Amino acid sequence: MIEEQKNFIEVNDGYLTALYSWNTAVAKLEAAVGVELQKVDGGNK
Repeated sequence: MIEEQKNFIEVNDGYLTALYSWNTAVAKLEAAVGVELQKVDGGNK
């Protein structure tokens, strides 16, 4: 059980790191072009 908790924490950390990188990149792109980018969810609900 401890091994699975460790695995969950590692996967969750990787997800949060990727999400942070994505949002940072979007913010830099928006600053470069001077407009807010439109968010599209791809039809997922």
